[in-house]
This record gives sequence, C-alpha cells and structure tokens, in this order.
Amino acid sequence: MRVDGSPGALVDAADRGLAYAHGVFETIRVWRGKPVYLEEHLLRLVRGCDRLGIRTDGLVERLRRDLDAELGSAGADAVAKIVVTAGPGARGYRYDPAGQLTRIVSILPYVADVDAATSGIAVSCCATRLGLNPALAGIKHLARIEQVLGAGEILPGCVEGLMFDIEDYVVEGTRSNVFAVIEDELTTPRLDRAGVEGIMRERIILQEGATVRRITRAELLGATELLVCNSVFGILAVTRLHVGSDVVTLPFGARTRDIASRIGFPQSA
Repeated sequence: MRVDGSPGALVDAADRGLAYAHGVFETIRVWRGKPVYLEEHLLRLVRGCDRLGIRTDGLVERLRRDLDAELGSAGADAVAKIVVTAGPGARGYRYDPAGQLTRIVSILPYVADVDAATSGIAVSCCATRLGLNPALAGIKHLARIEQVLGAGEILPGCVEGLMFDIEDYVVEGTRSNVFAVIEDELTTPRLDRAGVEGIMRERIILQEGATVRRITRAELLGATELLVCNSVFGILAVTRLHVGSDVVTLPFGARTRDIASRIGFPQSA
C-alpha cells in the first residue's frame, strides 16, 4: 500500500475522507499484471473529484506512478484500489479547495469464481432504499453506507443484492450494475438520481446499444434474462432472484452469454 506515494498505511486522523466521506475511489481488475480499463477508471475518478471540489492538477500522473510501483510486487491476477480524498482539514464541513489531497493505492488478491461465471448466481432484493441525489448520482464517492446496509441484507447463498430507490425503481446491485432483457430489449436503469455509472455498464451500453430508462420492480420480475456487472468480476448471469420468500428462476440466456463472451473478463490469469 502507498499513501501519497510512500509505502505505508498511515492516514491523518483529520482526513476529510474519514470524517465526511469527502472523496472518491476506484476498484480495478489487474489481469496478467496490467490494470484493465485503466484510462476509463482514471477519467471517472477525475470527474468525481471535480464534482466534489477536489483539485486534480497532476493527480493522474502521480497515481500512475503509484500504481506502477505497487504492481511491481503484485501477482498476475489482482485487484487495484485507488482512494482519493480532500485530505486533512480543520473541524467543520467547509474546506479549502486548494488544500493538500490524500491519495491511497493498494493491491488486493483476486479470487476467481469460475462456477459463478459459467453457471450463474443467486441474487436477492435488499430492503434498504437508495435516496435520490442528482448532484452525486453517477460518481463513485466514498459515502457508501446505503450499500453497506444493503450488503448486510443479502440472503445466505446469494452473491449480490439488488437495490431500489425510494420510488421503487431498480437502480443497481450493492457492488454492481444491472441489465435486464425486457420484451426482447436489453435495458439498464437510468442513473441520473442515484447509483454509480460503472465502467462495465458504460461498455455494455456502447457496444450493445442497451436502452437506458427507469425500470420498475414489476418489469424486473418479468425479465427474461438478468445480469450484473462490475469492473472486477466482469459479467455474471442471474439465474435465481429471491424476492422476499419467493424465488424467480431465470435462464443463463443467449443474450447474456453473447455479451459475456465479448466483454466479460477471464476468471483467471
């Protein structure tokens, strides 16, 4: 792990990332020693910093150096995590836009789940709802308590939990984006009020021409195929959807297989 370019794990207790979640993060798959979709991750990180008023001059170059240094001792298959915060500051919400930010880069093990990739996964619906906040929608900011609570509600045997907003539209998984085949149309939720615009989500939208719109709970339950995706595990088919005490069985459909074969990640190096 590196903090501000130096090996170590010490962060100032007055850091605004700790006090107020004033920062952003990226989680990046490393395959054969190379960060996958690194440019897209860095662009999203910079957009998030801009939205939160965190200055980014010279940031990308410093992060590249940090990553190169950490990857030198990493295995061929791993996960890189980047955290950028507004840095240490005085007590109170107001901050100095010209203050010194904090950057943290770490490399974590990647654990492949070949069975999930080839057979599909079980997913449950979370009770915790996502609030609506257009000012923060889309970016991967540090304030993830809704997802933390949602993850705690995932049923035993399920790999992921689906989260809905306060108006009962499906938004995303606790750590993934969602696509559904509804009336033969590949569809994904609009994320202009809540949710994270994931890297894999954007690639699927661009390459597959997916429709982006609000998706109701009823539409989700009537989908003929369902998949979740993120930039670590790639694309996983949902073959069992737990809704309360009911279980909806879905196929590992042809559309999902086709998308996974073109865009999904290998499960090992």
